[in-house]
Amino acid sequence: MEDKQDTVSQQETTQALLEPIGVRVIGEVDPRTLTEEQFRNSPNLLFHGAKEDFVFSRDFDYENFQNPGGFTIGAGFYTTDNEEEARHFSRARQDNSSETRVVLPILPYQARIFDLRARNNQSVNAPVPNEIFQGYLNFIESKFGPKYEGYNPQEDKDFINGHSPTDETSRNERIKRSNRLLNFMSSKNYLESLRRLKRRGTPINLRSMLSEMGDKHRGYASFLFPEFMQKEGYDGIIYIEGGDIPEQKNPTTYVFYGLEKVGTFESWRETKQ
Repeated sequence: MEDKQDTVSQQETTQALLEPIGVRVIGEVDPRTLTEEQFRNSPNLLFHGAKEDFVFSRDFDYENFQNPGGFTIGAGFYTTDNEEEARHFSRARQDNSSETRVVLPILPYQARIFDLRARNNQSVNAPVPNEIFQGYLNFIESKFGPKYEGYNPQEDKDFINGHSPTDETSRNERIKRSNRLLNFMSSKNYLESLRRLKRRGTPINLRSMLSEMGDKHRGYASFLFPEFMQKEGYDGIIYIEGGDIPEQKNPTTYVFYGLEKVGTFESWRETKQ
């Protein structure tokens, strides 16, 4: 069986000469000025395939695993520019438990997106630009350096090992220390993985950067990367994903890390101009 890391290395070698499309602003026309027909015929129309029907709201906590978001390339609201692909996403989220596919038409307005597809071949992804990778690495270092300054993980290890799990008097303290130790180790491991990527000096695949190739600490990036991107002024990212089911053919995914710049026809009508 081919090692996953070898697969990533091959992808990164192939990507070496690719340049990303880069920054795009999607949605020049205010959706609040459109009729429903104009909305549906917009060239910028996107589609969200959901597990079940719901009323779109900007108050959605899409970072909650129970709500209609996604996590593959960061916690966000996942859409695609192909309605049939959205139907496939709906099917995947339903685990084939229903024959009814739920697809919401979504329109962005003045959304600043980083398009990571290759400029000369939009069917593949380009590597992460050096300035984004370095900025993200700096962000992670600044995030966890001060947080754990002076922290001694051995003290928590000694406490945890020195108290029985059946000891009710120390139960809450053991849980607190276990969680702190786990968070410390996860952040430390993730930071080290990013530094290893930098030392390799080869083009960096986004999923490698987010540790989505099976690493135990990948959950950290699901929330930190969107925070970084928003800090840098981006509303989301465009990326070619592998499909969730065999029928999908590497769909183009538009991920929004905030809901202020996207909406359904109904939600835009309810938003003040």
